[in-house]
Amino acid sequence: TSFVLNLARNIAALHKLPVCVFSLEMSKEQLVYRLLSSEVSIESGRLRAGRVRQEEWEVLGHAISQLSQFPIYIDDTPNISVTEMRSKARRLQAEHGGKLGLILIDYLQLMEGNSDNRVQELSKITRALKGMARELQVPVMTLSQLSRGVEARTNKRPMMSDLRESGCLTGDTLITLAESGRRVPIRTLVGQSNFAVWALNEETGRIEKAIASRAFSTGIKPVFQLMTRLGRRIRATANHPFRTLEGWPRLDELQLGSRIALIASHLENRPPSTNRGMVPSNVWQPHALPAMQTRGLTQRQMHSQLGTADLGTQPYRQNLSRERAYRVATVVQSPQLAQLANSDLYWDEIISIESAGIEEVFDLTVPGDHNFVANNIVVHNSIEQDADLIVMLYRDEYYNPDTPDRGIAEVIIAKHRNGPVGTVKLLFEPQFTRFRNLAGGPTA
Repeated sequence: TSFVLNLARNIAALHKLPVCVFSLEMSKEQLVYRLLSSEVSIESGRLRAGRVRQEEWEVLGHAISQLSQFPIYIDDTPNISVTEMRSKARRLQAEHGGKLGLILIDYLQLMEGNSDNRVQELSKITRALKGMARELQVPVMTLSQLSRGVEARTNKRPMMSDLRESGCLTGDTLITLAESGRRVPIRTLVGQSNFAVWALNEETGRIEKAIASRAFSTGIKPVFQLMTRLGRRIRATANHPFRTLEGWPRLDELQLGSRIALIASHLENRPPSTNRGMVPSNVWQPHALPAMQTRGLTQRQMHSQLGTADLGTQPYRQNLSRERAYRVATVVQSPQLAQLANSDLYWDEIISIESAGIEEVFDLTVPGDHNFVANNIVVHNSIEQDADLIVMLYRDEYYNPDTPDRGIAEVIIAKHRNGPVGTVKLLFEPQFTRFRNLAGGPTA
């Protein structure tokens, strides 16, 4: 927050461009105290407590007057949506003759969408933010939490895999290349770009060709092995999302008995299995019953239209054949159940999840579908795919008080779609929440 407030101050003061700050965590009063502390070199704690010395009042008054002239606009509306942000930013841009220097959002994990599934929700939010940036022709900078997994590593310097909602797979995970049909370990794809893989189209339930824009190593992390009843195995980090009937839970949110999406037999070049032609019984409650209620159908009426006997008050406690599931979907008019019946997926049961050591892990970026098939299992990709630029901050003295880099903050450009990556070192003055150039120049 301190870093982006320094950015906002410099854009507004040096370039005379308006900056729009959406703060979902801190109040506008708290942010103003930080800006003021940085401007006058008085500790923010003293400012909040009113402990200002007589000789500091003149400097403080001048700084308040100067800050009031900067075109920095802070909105601390809680639970604000991207639509509201776009509307307010567009209005601010119009008021300033089409000029707007930057939109800041603090922070991503506090934003809420309209989906019950957090991974899908974040994907929609990041895509919507990118759409807002393109529509308004203004850079949008969003703060994000990192995973707590970084605390368990010897090397605490952050990596892209540490993004809160991101997960990774071990290097021996097999990825099927859609063009050639070859199955290759994900680690051999590192450095390649724009290659075709298989991915799930969530609107149709079909497996289709998708372009992976990049493959990359995300460092060394603890991994777990997941195994299904059919013997499918995959090793992944605890935070890697898998496709289930309910959405995209992380591996550490899955339980024994949960069902995850595998690709169906004909897509694996395997002989069809009777069991794999089944739709799990637990789709009845979320899909068929609401559709029956919407149509006003009783269980007896549904069985009558199906031409089957009414067997009791708890129908379909067993799995449904795809043919029967589709007939039920047609009668009750449930497009969701029809999609499951016609999909390219088999929902296999998890029988074990075990710790599998610590090793180097990898991930793909698949724009559009945001998932891919690995070891014939449908998995989600990293959440960084929508960002053109990823910046991470690191202070060694936070973990090593005796480091020679005391007071130094590393600004790590971890990803830059249109330029180089690298690290810039700045001086950080925590008492004033201020960054400065190391050479003693103007405020960074």
